[in-house]
Amino acid sequence: MPAPAESLIPPEEERMLVQRLVDGDPTAPADLAHIFLEHLIKGLRERNSVRVADEVCVEAAEDAVIALAKTPASFDSERGLSLAAYLRMSAQGDLRNILQRKKRQHRN
Repeated sequence: MPAPAESLIPPEEERMLVQRLVDGDPTAPADLAHIFLEHLIKGLRERNSVRVADEVCVEAAEDAVIALAKTPASFDSERGLSLAAYLRMSAQGDLRNILQRKKRQHRN
């Protein structure tokens, strides 16, 4: 994924955003997507084969953002990862899962 700064927002803003997600703030998921979605999509496109369709990269990035919005406790800042790094790792895993699912569907 892209190699710019490890974090897209300062650590204190990350903590506040995650806390807003935990607290159920209705605007927090939109803020999360606004800050991170394009970064995730761009990173997936850069890191993966050109044979991976853009819409698959978008789907994986959206899945990662939605998963965090639904289960914000899955991000633990104590593990030393920034929120951006966590989401990049999650999106890459989601992309791998989507590609495996499509491969299975194609075989069937």
